[in-house]
Amino acid sequence: MKIILNENQIEMIVEETINLDNFTHQMIKKFFIDNIDGDYKEFAELLKTSIEKSGCQKIEFADFNNDNISGLALHDRVVINNRLLGTRMSYLIYAIFHEIAHQYQYRKYGANEMYKLHKGELTDEDALKALKKYEYTADEYGIRKAREFAKKGFFKLDSIPKSVYRTFLDSDLMNIIKNVLSKDSDKLSELSDLEVSEFLYNSIIKHM
Repeated sequence: MKIILNENQIEMIVEETINLDNFTHQMIKKFFIDNIDGDYKEFAELLKTSIEKSGCQKIEFADFNNDNISGLALHDRVVINNRLLGTRMSYLIYAIFHEIAHQYQYRKYGANEMYKLHKGELTDEDALKALKKYEYTADEYGIRKAREFAKKGFFKLDSIPKSVYRTFLDSDLMNIIKNVLSKDSDKLSELSDLEVSEFLYNSIIKHM
């Protein structure tokens, strides 16, 4: 069964997303530096409006300890790997909105429920089901939003990536659960949602 995430599915109180102007500026500087026809204004408006609708509290680019990780979605922020600014726009848009999809999920299911994967509070069977539910839906949303940008002429439709998580075997997904998502479960079990967010953020960001 395919789960479709609709932006109108969950009623949001749209507030200002911290750092959104700087986040948008970094993308404009990367992809529109030689543009003189003003298309970047439509791009910026679509990007900012789409992110704000999710209720995302904060968004930023940052250097990650692991370049194989594209982004991190927490209940109070989204972080995108700086490395992705060196990829094509279609992939970056897909990756951004994959993480933004998780913002809708945090508000639908609650941070406590979403963090169970990190805290190791689910059986292997339930953890696998939860990961598929979250990531398949986020992939579909990321692809759908990338198509929206493509239809505006910012890149070609055929440059949009396919669903990444649907290419993984169950054994691959269990490896992600055991060795990435819940590897610090013993340190997270007694922490509040805010403390979990801070721990996960600090564990993935490269500190100078």
